Amino acid sequence: SLEKAVAEGRGICTRKRDGNQHTIVKDDTGKWVMYSSTMAPSHKDDPGIPWLERYPKIHEGLKKLNVMNGTMLVGELVAAFEQDEAGFDIDDMNYVSTIVKSKKDEALEKQDDGGHLSFSIYDIIFLSHQPWYAEKEYQARLGMIHELVAAAKDPHVIHVEMFVGDRILHAGGSEALPAE
Repeated sequence: SLEKAVAEGRGICTRKRDGNQHTIVKDDTGKWVMYSSTMAPSHKDDPGIPWLERYPKIHEGLKKLNVMNGTMLVGELVAAFEQDEAGFDIDDMNYVSTIVKSKKDEALEKQDDGGHLSFSIYDIIFLSHQPWYAEKEYQARLGMIHELVAAAKDPHVIHVEMFVGDRILHAGGSEALPAE
């Protein structure tokens, strides 16, 4: 049971972020490409301008991830400029929505003024062309995401917050024990 797994330190839970779902692929040429939740390669009002041109800080952060070509990541565009008393990010979905709905130049200007979005990874679908969604348990995929994000050390490419046994893995890769 889930209760038994948690009590034994084998349970893992994630916290749903309040953002905008996107998929990011490192293609066969090593180029990072972002797709919307409907798999559109660009904003409907900015056709031909790739999503990642709107999110340069995320793009820079992705380049720090040590993954092979043929990798597909799924996550949320998020904005969190403060944390609650337990250290969890407080998401600002309204801010994310205004950025995502804006054309490229406006999106860049808004982020320069109000803060850049981050990409919170919550799953690895393919890793080096291998179908991890089918071959690896979710816990193993989350573990790999945590390792990749912790090694990249970039505030704009983060992982979903996780509860693993009695540990909390915060979005940027830091660990904490639950408050007593």
